[in-house]
Amino acid sequence: SFLQHVKHRFNLDANLNFKGVMQGTVYEPELVCEFSIPEGILNDKAIESTKGSLSYRNVRADVKLDGKVFDVSELKKPKYRRRAEKLNLEASVPYRMPPIEVPGSNGSRKLTTDQLRQTLPTDYITVDGQLKKHGLLVMNLLAPDLTWTAGNSDLKLKVRGTLGEPKIDGYGNVSDGELWPEFLEDPLRRVRFEVVINRGQVVSVNGFSGSYNGRPLAIYGELPLIDPSIKIGTPLTLNSAEVMLNVREYYFGKASGKISLAGSAKVPTLSGRVVLREGVVYVQNYVQNSETTEGKTGEQETQLAEVGPALGLNGVDVKFQNDLSVVFPYVMNVGVEGGIKLNGDSSTPMPTGRVDLTEGTINLVTTRLKVKRDSNNYAVFSGDLMPLVEFTLENQGLTMHVRQTRADKWSSALEVKDKSSDNSLDERHWIGVVADRLRGMSSSERLGQSIPDFATKTFVTNYSLAGELGDARWRLYPSIGDVVHPQGAVRLEELGVGAVVEQ
Repeated sequence: SFLQHVKHRFNLDANLNFKGVMQGTVYEPELVCEFSIPEGILNDKAIESTKGSLSYRNVRADVKLDGKVFDVSELKKPKYRRRAEKLNLEASVPYRMPPIEVPGSNGSRKLTTDQLRQTLPTDYITVDGQLKKHGLLVMNLLAPDLTWTAGNSDLKLKVRGTLGEPKIDGYGNVSDGELWPEFLEDPLRRVRFEVVINRGQVVSVNGFSGSYNGRPLAIYGELPLIDPSIKIGTPLTLNSAEVMLNVREYYFGKASGKISLAGSAKVPTLSGRVVLREGVVYVQNYVQNSETTEGKTGEQETQLAEVGPALGLNGVDVKFQNDLSVVFPYVMNVGVEGGIKLNGDSSTPMPTGRVDLTEGTINLVTTRLKVKRDSNNYAVFSGDLMPLVEFTLENQGLTMHVRQTRADKWSSALEVKDKSSDNSLDERHWIGVVADRLRGMSSSERLGQSIPDFATKTFVTNYSLAGELGDARWRLYPSIGDVVHPQGAVRLEELGVGAVVEQ
């Protein structure tokens, strides 16, 4: 049950001696075990003479670990010549086992936390640990998405107090490090820094420096752990030259800026400036729902998908420059310029500013429209996620113009004209087509399966080709494929041809 919640990368190649006893009930389980590893490899480090114990009882986990860590290259040497460093860890923390599946009279029944009848007799914490030179092994285990591929590191940590008010004292450093997070296209090299947690209250980052393809990146400053009223010097700040970001399904492109983190680690607040350019913003993670009745469209509800705890936003200035596109796969690919300021927090942001649509296409499956360049095409945000919009789209046969209105009221401001005669067309038909497309954009469905039935049937009926060859019948029809960006950041649409042969 515990391991299914652990996402950390853990590769162990060793002979493991283990003995343990589990007793109690599904409501109040108890576990006591001991293990030892004479010699082996944990991730990219060698370990030897490692012994440990783990116990779980009374809603508390106790861990003890002692051993030696050294470089894998040292394995070729006799034990007495190996340059090994001691690893010591001792911890006692409150931990509640997750709900357990047990057979019931009507099949499987999942017990809730309350039904487990477990209470925390006390929530005190004790943690003591230290490791010299090979601290990156621990960092990679705790944060596998921030992969350290080289360097030396010392770590020392002491925690006392309770879950609500932990008192943390610690120290860590890295020298000659190479850090390759999964959201960067290339690693940070020549990384050096020192982190100190003072009096269990403030994290201080001293001299974090590194380079990205020869361009500098620095982190410096302080951040309170719990109490934001504690006086500090410079807030924790990231100052970065341009880097190539690849935040899968959110953004792929160049980014630079200077941002600061204030408040506390428990309730952080972000401020500063970020510039995005020559990239793609991927907006699949907007949830969009639209209800349509005959000729009438209900209001469209838009919200951001939440990821993790809310982060305070204090005037974060985001600029869009130079060949930046906003993409919704199969539906929209438009160029944007301008900028917004973000206040509020990450779960309910309050953007203000203007974004201009410079070019691009909107794909309604049966009809593909382009942004008309010599028209007013913009979205103005005034403190919520529903902007004031105006735009004009066109193709060879028609022009579709939405007068200035709130984005969720677009249907009441739609004008559609035939280019050849300049006559107005029936807006109700196009409102139905667009609304059908918007329903297909719901993030609750996989985009590749969300092409509206109405549009698909119309497309295939109008544009498929069929015939006979001897006793066989054949049919060619248009299809929409899923094209993954070479860097894996976004998915784009591609129109293709499918074929069916029957005999």
